[in-house]
Amino acid sequence: MIQAFKIITGKYDLLVAPKTTINNVSRTRGNLHKLVKESTRIHIRTYSFTSRIVNIWNSLPYYVVDVHSADLF
Repeated sequence: MIQAFKIITGKYDLLVAPKTTINNVSRTRGNLHKLVKESTRIHIRTYSFTSRIVNIWNSLPYYVVDVHSADLF
């Protein structure tokens, strides 16, 4: 989860980090940095890092996601 936090907050170089898409539609529940779950056609991609982390990241409360450093996360 710390790696996902660093990718989403821009701590990693964008050329190296896997592509993640933040959902810009405002929601009333959960955090403001929800990720979009991409549909996969290839079975092996279902178990990739970006596909596995989306449900866990979206279930985190806002006070966990809105911290300023990885140490606080």
